[in-house]
Amino acid sequence: MPQLKILCLHGSRQDNVVFSQRIKVLTKKAAGSMQMHFAQAPHELPLLEDQEVAMRAWWRHPKTMEITDAAEEDGQAERLPGPPVEEASSSRSGGSSQLQGSDWEAQIVADWEGSLRALEGVWRDSGGFDAILGFSNGAAATFLLAAHVLARPADFPGRRLRCAIMAGGYVPQPLDRLLPHSTEITRTLRRAGEDGADSLQLAQPLCLPSLHIFSPQDGLVSAEQSKQLAAQFDASRSQKMEHELGHCVPQKANHVNIILDFLSWFEPPPDEATLGQLPEDSMDQPVSMTAAETTAFTGLEDGNDGGGQSLQGGAQHQEELQPPAEATGDDGPIDAPEAVQGAIPTPEQQEEIEALQAIFEGCFSVIPSSPTVRIRVRLRDPLMSSEPELEDAEGSAEAIAKANPSALFSLDCTLPEGYPSQGQLPDILISGPVLSPDLTSSLLSHLKAIAQENVAYMSMGCIYQVVEAAKEWLDTNLPPDFSQSYASRNLSSNQQHKELDTGCEAESKTPPWWENEEADANLVTQAIAEASASRNWLLPGAARKHQNAGTGDTSAATADAAGGMHVAEAADSMQHGRWDYVVGLVGKPSAGKSSFFNAVTQPMDEDEGARVAAFPFTTIDPQTGRGFAVVPDPVALLGPETASQSKPLHGYAPAFDLGRANPELNNTQPLQQWCSAAVGERVAEVAWRRVPIAVKDVAGLVPGAYQGRGRGNAFLNDLCEASVLVHVVDASGCTDKEGRAVVGCSPEGGRGAEGGSIEEGGDPLADIGWVREEIHRWVFNNVRTKWGSVRRRPSKLCDLFSGYHAPQALVYEVLEHVGLSVHKLLLNNGVGAIDTLCAWGEADLHKLVAAFLAARFPILLALNKCDTASAPRHIRRIREALPQEPAVAMSAASERWLATTARKGQVVYQDAAPSASVAPGCDDASVARQVAELNRRVLGPFGGTGALLAVSTAVAMRPPAVVFPVGDLNTCTALPARTIATGGGLLLGGEDAKARAAEGPTVLRDAVLMKPGSTPADLFSVLVRPPWQLLEGEFVRAEARVLQCGSSGHQGTHGKPSSASRTVLKKDDTLGFSNCVVRIMVNKKGTWQKH
Repeated sequence: MPQLKILCLHGSRQDNVVFSQRIKVLTKKAAGSMQMHFAQAPHELPLLEDQEVAMRAWWRHPKTMEITDAAEEDGQAERLPGPPVEEASSSRSGGSSQLQGSDWEAQIVADWEGSLRALEGVWRDSGGFDAILGFSNGAAATFLLAAHVLARPADFPGRRLRCAIMAGGYVPQPLDRLLPHSTEITRTLRRAGEDGADSLQLAQPLCLPSLHIFSPQDGLVSAEQSKQLAAQFDASRSQKMEHELGHCVPQKANHVNIILDFLSWFEPPPDEATLGQLPEDSMDQPVSMTAAETTAFTGLEDGNDGGGQSLQGGAQHQEELQPPAEATGDDGPIDAPEAVQGAIPTPEQQEEIEALQAIFEGCFSVIPSSPTVRIRVRLRDPLMSSEPELEDAEGSAEAIAKANPSALFSLDCTLPEGYPSQGQLPDILISGPVLSPDLTSSLLSHLKAIAQENVAYMSMGCIYQVVEAAKEWLDTNLPPDFSQSYASRNLSSNQQHKELDTGCEAESKTPPWWENEEADANLVTQAIAEASASRNWLLPGAARKHQNAGTGDTSAATADAAGGMHVAEAADSMQHGRWDYVVGLVGKPSAGKSSFFNAVTQPMDEDEGARVAAFPFTTIDPQTGRGFAVVPDPVALLGPETASQSKPLHGYAPAFDLGRANPELNNTQPLQQWCSAAVGERVAEVAWRRVPIAVKDVAGLVPGAYQGRGRGNAFLNDLCEASVLVHVVDASGCTDKEGRAVVGCSPEGGRGAEGGSIEEGGDPLADIGWVREEIHRWVFNNVRTKWGSVRRRPSKLCDLFSGYHAPQALVYEVLEHVGLSVHKLLLNNGVGAIDTLCAWGEADLHKLVAAFLAARFPILLALNKCDTASAPRHIRRIREALPQEPAVAMSAASERWLATTARKGQVVYQDAAPSASVAPGCDDASVARQVAELNRRVLGPFGGTGALLAVSTAVAMRPPAVVFPVGDLNTCTALPARTIATGGGLLLGGEDAKARAAEGPTVLRDAVLMKPGSTPADLFSVLVRPPWQLLEGEFVRAEARVLQCGSSGHQGTHGKPSSASRTVLKKDDTLGFSNCVVRIMVNKKGTWQKH
């Protein structure tokens, strides 16, 4: 789709990066229809105090050369005395500058000539622009550049200039020496100005549509000066917007909408071809306009005092822009509307809102025009409604009467700014039928406790959990006939709403497959087996990148997914920001999940750990703790000096060695591939850094959980927060499917050992199968119940899978993988995909669900109790039957015992070590016997307990981008800790902040887990907020050390990389291992930014 191309010119004491950050709301809203190009001025200004990077200007003048805070141009609250700092006339002489009067004029002229040459190059290289947007010094430059473009079209080829937008602008002086010299325009100047001030203006205004933005509260460029600039443009084609935010490009929604409305009148060209040039005398001729543009800008002179149109609103689409009803002042500006501004969610809140929208569909809404972020969730099935205005209503009075009581209620949640990352809780209100005060108080107290558990302890969103808890509480505590009584009082019996059938043929009398009570067991098994066997499409490889299907063309996304395309990797690469990584533990009761949880989280005492016992459902409520995984560290590529001084906050795991994992018993391919991608052939030299992750232990899964057995769907819903899953398998074969001990089977030599009968004991291989089937049936049933509606409106299919905390990009990738065109699904409610979906059978939906689960919930097999006599045979059977499945043989109980006794000082043991010994001074014979036994049965034969290897391999199945922020790229010393920050929840709480402050800026101290599509701008956003708070100010530039591994040309020396040691990163460059050691440079914020 053709897009408008807009050239953006920053103000003085800014640069292109700073300006892009200042108008990021406008840039985000314009994405998809406009391309914003931020040009960089060529002239550097002196550094101010606390600045790391010199800022720039399109020309220098006396005030910009003063090294004081007063030289900041873009302050909002500061009011500088005297005339505006941008003017450089004889009245501006003096100050600290050595240049006077005409000398400064010559300096300004010379600087502008250099800037003009640079802008000509940008114009040619970019193929021209449709519009120019400038702020302050950049607004003045916009005026001059527009004059040159119109006067010298041959020097500005490509797209022709259609309009200009100037915010906080002024008429630059000496004007007669800054405008084009070869046209009549420079010889038709007239003297003007208040009090005889020496100011030159155009006698003939520019015939170019323009929008002028100004503020009476601007302490640097007065509104009157901006009006003088507006007078240089044709009044019949100019518009003005007044606001109260001072010296800035306002970013409130109503102001941004006005800017976008103005630009929307200019249709982009159909292609990149040059669309005709203006004649040489075009400075005196109107720019040719389309019919829509003519409609917008003709007939505005009448009743407008010659001052152009004043904007009064921010509607996205207007049939015709009308002249103002009344004018104020000489030029008739009218303030931007004072309507209540809708609050903008934080990135974390927006991510949760998108997930909730996908889960609850029409039952979810964001309350508009609210000064805070407010959302509403109706506690009913999205396809059952009693409200006639809902588009897809299918309910009736009779259905309402039969519904659960919770279906009659709604939850209103107000999200404070600090929710969830800073631990602030949402305000929750319940609406619906009137409840007694006692019931209402009890319900709200219960919901607050649920919110507290998720937000205060984990810094995670809680709305989904609160909604589910509200449903459960209402349905449990209200009488069974509550809905019937309400329906009889309030609803008409004939109130029915049916969904529009958009194309499926009428079904036969035979019930369709999606209405069957049970899924076909053979199809379930077959789909899971096919997804597992074709894991080549999940292995890291040439991950395909395509545009977001919701906003752009997705034709590239229909390519064949073969050739090693990693669906999850491709989807994750489109995600941004901090990744609070969660490893979820699944498995049947008594498989050792709680032991594994305790082994990797290492609670200080048994009260803090998960309960361990030899009976089913030891864990009832999910338990979350902080554990550690290891990730490849770049220190091996940074030289011996850095390696010798490196001191990570959580240390290294020196005993960890991938080479000790027996390939007959383990498949650690994801971790091996991650390591090889990072350091190439230097795997043996890699240092393994410990990083914190969250580990979530949920109740044991039993057959039939998808039908409600055990903890049923409550268990399965607990999985949604997990990034990856670890299936803890009882490899001993001494427990049945329910987790009950098999009679006659003992860990020392139970049935199923060499020569025994597997059928007489448990079967770990069968356990793997039915656990996956339970998860598969859970998702399949959720989708199947709405399949009739999906067939009629295929666009709903994407939303059905987004509800499992799945990124939208991942859902799109999976749909494309199974042969569905996302473009057809999203266009016109999916009408183009109706024929395809109507032809689908049950097997097709099973394949889709299996592919989705393989991408969204990759599973590592943790083959626990490997030290039992029966385990080796079972482990080999599993490895032979499922060779492509990542798996690790381990003994969680052994790891837990070793770590606990080592902490007591009785044993010498390191994480993942192949041996342990009795600590000097320990004379406990039982400890010595246990250490000897573990060395003989676990550490020696298996190379370690396998616990750290298991959790690290699981993380490698969906690897984060690990970034190492530093304050100095030469020494790799860390950023100083500015404060002991809090609000990081379980993973990054106050203890880490205290340790960081105590350690000081050591070498390579910090590692930040980021989503794989993250950029330097995303890293900056993480580091300025709790719990890190290592930076203060605004992003200016990022640099990185260049890391080269053996597979990319490294010479194999232990010195520094032979190539350039550092590179400048763009703010939207993707961060990876080659640029993971990053320094972000910031400049001090002015006083106005701190209010």
